[in-house]
Amino acid sequence: MKVLAVTNMYPNPINPRSGTFVFQQVNGLRSIGVDVEVCHIPRDVRGMKVYISLRRRIISCLNTFKPDVIHIMYGGIMAFRASSFSTSYPIVLSLCGTDIIGEEVGSVPQKIRGWIGVFGSRYALKKTHYLIVKSKYLLKHIPHSFPLDRVSVIPNGVNLNMFIPMDKITCQKRLGWNPESFHIVFSTISFNDANKRLPLARSAVERLKKKGLSVDFHIMVSVPHEEVPVWLNAADCVLLTSSHEGSPNIVKEALACNRPVVSVDVGDVREMIEGVDHCYIAEPEPQDIADKLYRVYRSPRVNRGREKMKELSIEKVAYRLVTVYERARYFFSQRRTSR
Repeated sequence: MKVLAVTNMYPNPINPRSGTFVFQQVNGLRSIGVDVEVCHIPRDVRGMKVYISLRRRIISCLNTFKPDVIHIMYGGIMAFRASSFSTSYPIVLSLCGTDIIGEEVGSVPQKIRGWIGVFGSRYALKKTHYLIVKSKYLLKHIPHSFPLDRVSVIPNGVNLNMFIPMDKITCQKRLGWNPESFHIVFSTISFNDANKRLPLARSAVERLKKKGLSVDFHIMVSVPHEEVPVWLNAADCVLLTSSHEGSPNIVKEALACNRPVVSVDVGDVREMIEGVDHCYIAEPEPQDIADKLYRVYRSPRVNRGREKMKELSIEKVAYRLVTVYERARYFFSQRRTSR
């Protein structure tokens, strides 16, 4: 099978952590024999003007690669543009979170951009033969007009060969962290990402410090993807305070490393950490987050999150994607036959 992956997020020299989940998904597909061509639309490098040349880029890929399926790996304006002139191929669309929910926090311009992105996603659904959402939470945001028999919930996979448990003290020494402190890791693409609610995380950490603990708060931004396992294994806890998520990769990666997680109730986090020791859901307010972090501090043992993540290995997710591609081809052929 030949798949054209259209994405506006992919690791690059300017932003090495951009779209690492897409990179892993592509590698997973290739590892099971799928021929994948990546059409990268560098939105994070060139801004919105990159969409002007999107048509030319995709047509060039279609002419040279001739795929069986087009997989548009994010919604928004990219999906709007990519789906509007790709009617001769089965289209699979992945919706990840903000692209169908919108921006719930942030400035007015950010919210407007979010609304435009949601409009683009909804338009693309009219051209989509099969839809993937990253968590059950997102299903309620899908228009009722889209048939549920053409929707699958498939979270991003996690590379279990890369994200493995390592000795915490060794990782802390490698990063130059004080082994006597309680280390909290917070992941974000940008300090200005309002969705991640960095001020809420900082406030919770400050309350924890008032208990007299030696706490170090590490913001993981612009860290090369290959270094992320070291950061996670050096952490005593991974903290997530986002206003919304689909299926946050950082939680899956932390669990694969058997590290504790404290998170607000977003996306599929509750489902992921259910039954895993030393992981907690907190209310989105500083004191409750601080209380849950303190629970982790009082029980600094590794958990068994890795066992739960085995079902989300990139290889198993890749096989699920192939099933989706086959179904998209079926619905595509049915639609053409009915015309």
